[in-house]
Amino acid sequence: MIKRYLTSTALVIALLFAVTTSAEAQDLRPDRTFFVKPQVGISHYLGDNKQTLFSGDEFDIDGKFPYALGIGIGYQFSVPFSLNLDYRFADYPVITQFGSETSGAIEDDPTTRNSIMLTGQYNFANADSRIAPYLKLGANVTWGETATFPDRTTTSDEVGFGPTIGAGLDIALNRRTSLFFDLTTNMVFPNDAADGTEEKTGFDDTFGFDASADFLTALGFGLKVNFKSAFTAVEVLATDGPTRLNVNEQGTFTATTNDEEATRPVSYTWDFGDGTTTSGLLVNHSYAEEGEYTVTFTASNERSTDTATRQVTVLAPAEIITISADPMDPDTDTSVQFSSNVTGSTPIDYAWDFGDGNTGTGESPSHTFNTAGDYTVTLTASNEAGDDTATLDITVATAEADYCAEVVEMNSAFFDQNSSVLTDEGQSRLMENVQIFQDCPNTSGRIEGFVGPFERNPQELSEDRARAVEQFYLDQGLSADRFTVQGMGRTGEGAKKAGAEEFRRVDTIPVRN
Repeated sequence: MIKRYLTSTALVIALLFAVTTSAEAQDLRPDRTFFVKPQVGISHYLGDNKQTLFSGDEFDIDGKFPYALGIGIGYQFSVPFSLNLDYRFADYPVITQFGSETSGAIEDDPTTRNSIMLTGQYNFANADSRIAPYLKLGANVTWGETATFPDRTTTSDEVGFGPTIGAGLDIALNRRTSLFFDLTTNMVFPNDAADGTEEKTGFDDTFGFDASADFLTALGFGLKVNFKSAFTAVEVLATDGPTRLNVNEQGTFTATTNDEEATRPVSYTWDFGDGTTTSGLLVNHSYAEEGEYTVTFTASNERSTDTATRQVTVLAPAEIITISADPMDPDTDTSVQFSSNVTGSTPIDYAWDFGDGNTGTGESPSHTFNTAGDYTVTLTASNEAGDDTATLDITVATAEADYCAEVVEMNSAFFDQNSSVLTDEGQSRLMENVQIFQDCPNTSGRIEGFVGPFERNPQELSEDRARAVEQFYLDQGLSADRFTVQGMGRTGEGAKKAGAEEFRRVDTIPVRN
């Protein structure tokens, strides 16, 4: 029967090993965790009442089977070392067998015993070991109802103490559970605590020494269930996100880790290289300033940290701060120097449209307008991140002679009494004014007519005289929009010129546009 039991056990071990060794290599053995381990097996007694190690007598007792049941709890301090507190309830059928001395025996002698064992266990294993042999050493307290020798007519509750030794094999089934095969022996003192017998009949003949203790052994198997899975370090498998962003543009960053396998809790932190951080596997971030930034992703759990980095280039789109021209009031002979203040990531392209069909490039181009008029100058600044546009309105005058700015007075035309007809002398004087207007296109004229003290219809006559001067200018090719005409009526002031006709005149007053 023992052979069948051992053969079945070996077959179970072989099948479990074949199944579990195909799993992917990873940490299998937990640490820093409590565990519970129930077990079943067969018992063996060695002492005064049975002095042979493996005779098979236990299986020959009618109605008795040498079973052992156990439950244990403990704490796994590290992968190799654990502390175990185990309870065993076992039946030792031969513990009250006395050979031929069976007369007067108590019917159904009590053969069950209880044991509590506190042991330290050392596994010969690493965190990723599938199979781990182990040794354990500690102490036990054993008690039970015991038939007394030699009369065997009474029983008593006995308690014994002693060391405990054991060995076994632990096979990891997964990251939380393992199957173990265990052989544990309790040495029980005093000598009669386990079997009620103090005589050591034949022990010195069998072992060659005088024994004073009993040995209660269990060979069994069970499951060890840890409260926590084996520790698995967190790993950063990949990160993803933009490699190029514009200033203030939102970018999405993601990370992939072994979060399904890593021991929880796991923390995830992003350092964006600009002094800001955030947490999570998927985050959004924008940068306030251009530059090159190193983004660092860190994943951490209880005993491990892993990082990954990526580079992000942040660009500032071109932005036109100011645009200006010097001078702002040029004429057709003047070169205008344009300038701009543009911010953004370099290189920046500058495209100027001067509004007269001509274009330019560069930060500060120059341009001469050939025709007077109003122009809208447009600057478009662009870089890899974007572009910006700004405009500038400029009025260009026709070029004129240098003396034009100094003209403050023009010739007056004088008329005969009660007449609005220009005299030859008046026309001659006005021709000098015509030359000034031709040389000075940016000068206009205000034409004011006057009458003397004794002339008729003063208002009408003053207007007619002003119109006559205006018509003369128009006849010389000057534009009507350069003049304003007004009859001033009778005036008591002269034209600051000598002669009686000083009140009968038309003044042309220069006005700078």
